[in-house]
Amino acid sequence: MSKTIQNIIDNTLLNSLTIFSIPPNGTSGDDLINGTDGDDTIRGFQGNDTIFGEDGNDILLGDPGDDLLYGGSGDDSIAGRIGNDLIYGGAGDDILYSHAGDDTIYGGAGVNILLGHAGNDLIYGGDGNDLIFGGDGNDLIYGGDGDDTLFGGAGNDLIYGGAGDDTLFGGDGDDLIYGGAGVNFLIGDDGNDTIDGGDGNDSIAGGAGDDSIAGGDGDDYIDDGAGDDILYGGDGNDSIAGGAGDDTIYGGAGVNFLIGHAGNDLIYGGDESNILLGGAGDDTIDGGAIYDTIDGGAGDDTIDGGAGDDTIDGGNNKDTIDGGNGDDSIIGENGNDIILGGFGKDTIDGGLGNDKLYGGNGKDTIFGNEGDDTVDGGNGDDLIYLGDGNDYILIYYSLSNDTVYGGAGDDSIFGDDGDESYYGEDGNDIIYGDDGDNYIEGGAGDDYLVCYDDNDTLIGGDGNDSLISAAGNDTLIGGDGNDTLIGCYPYVDNSGQGELDVITPSAGNDTIWLGNEDTPYYDDDDITTDGSNDYATIIGFDPNEDIIQLYSGNSLYSLGISGNNTNLYFNKPGGEPNELIAVFQDITSGIDLTSSTFSYVYNNGG
Repeated sequence: MSKTIQNIIDNTLLNSLTIFSIPPNGTSGDDLINGTDGDDTIRGFQGNDTIFGEDGNDILLGDPGDDLLYGGSGDDSIAGRIGNDLIYGGAGDDILYSHAGDDTIYGGAGVNILLGHAGNDLIYGGDGNDLIFGGDGNDLIYGGDGDDTLFGGAGNDLIYGGAGDDTLFGGDGDDLIYGGAGVNFLIGDDGNDTIDGGDGNDSIAGGAGDDSIAGGDGDDYIDDGAGDDILYGGDGNDSIAGGAGDDTIYGGAGVNFLIGHAGNDLIYGGDESNILLGGAGDDTIDGGAIYDTIDGGAGDDTIDGGAGDDTIDGGNNKDTIDGGNGDDSIIGENGNDIILGGFGKDTIDGGLGNDKLYGGNGKDTIFGNEGDDTVDGGNGDDLIYLGDGNDYILIYYSLSNDTVYGGAGDDSIFGDDGDESYYGEDGNDIIYGDDGDNYIEGGAGDDYLVCYDDNDTLIGGDGNDSLISAAGNDTLIGGDGNDTLIGCYPYVDNSGQGELDVITPSAGNDTIWLGNEDTPYYDDDDITTDGSNDYATIIGFDPNEDIIQLYSGNSLYSLGISGNNTNLYFNKPGGEPNELIAVFQDITSGIDLTSSTFSYVYNNGG
């Protein structure tokens, strides 16, 4: 009821003045209540009430029952209380509170505070910068336009930020959170959450639980907590940290920074130049396209650089690394690593541990470093430093021209076709040169050096070495120590035929093989020639220290002086010319076939 004083002069209404307005409260039934244009306080009491606050800054109380509460214009405060209520704030900066029940709340225009409390609530912020609390229950919250702050609270909530720069908190429960347009800040908190940042440069924290997070468009920052999470950067230059747990991280498009932290993580870099850090745990990392920087961190990691010129550090423990295409730089660090350079001009450092290093295609530089390493340079002209340890290198099915430095330790080096250079350095090394014009230095230690076809150079260095050059015009230098020098392959028919070898015994008590128990060497088996096309030239021979090994007995051989040299012949029967098999350079005296300088070997079973 309203009371009015009217002044009527000359039958004309001059003024109508409302002295006071008292809107009615509800009853225990289902009430329909309309407020006034003023600041009303209306209580519905029991029943399913419908209350319109109209204009003014109203206070509407629904009380028990399924109420419809509409604030209208003004800055209203509305509480639905018990029941499944439908609440509209309308225009103005409203405070809307639903209490118990499955409520629906619309903030409308203005800067609103919306509280869902208990129940499975449906909350819309509307226009303006709203503050929304879902409370307990499985709520659906939509921020709408404006820079909103949304709290899901307990329960499995669906939260959508809408337009504007929003802040969204999932709270407890398995929440679905979508930022929408704008620069958003999203926190999943506890529970197994699904979060999508949407458009804009978003910051996302998953919190505890097994979360699935997508940054969406924009340059996003994602930092997830404990749990086995799936993280997608999306478009843009993203920074993603997986946290504890076994996480799966996809960088997507853009230049990304990805870190797995603790746990056995799976990390994919995407299409641009990325930085990928595995952290602790046994991680699997794929750099993707372009140029990546990858650090596996602690744990037994599996790393694939993908396309592009990558920089890869395996970190501690036992890592498996494939550089992929491109000119890669790869370091194994500590642990027994397996490293494949792939295609391209790669630099590989095995670091500490017993590593297996494969250069792949391309001109590679490989460092074995400390440990007992196994190395295969692959195709391409490779430069290999084995380092300390007893290393094994196999150059398999390659026509490339490699250079290998064995370093300290007892190394085993097996070459393939190509013009190779091998330096055994310290240790008792075994080196096979195979085909090609090879250069081999044993270095210090008791080395075993072998070359096959073509024209090779073998230098024993310090130690008691064995040098075998097989076919081709070879040069053998014993170096210091008691060496065994064989200019042709010792146990084949017609050994030494067509070869012009140069053998230098150097210091020490050296033994030069010019035959074995089955046959003499350098016999061309041509009854018309004197052997001047295949023989060994021996330089620096000392009859008092060095020994010549020959087939059978001294009666089969003869000596002849030629200028400053002494020639050694294998005597032929009948009118066949004797076969020249060796020339002792710059020696014309002191050589006697019956002296201890010559050692004869027999085939007792023949």
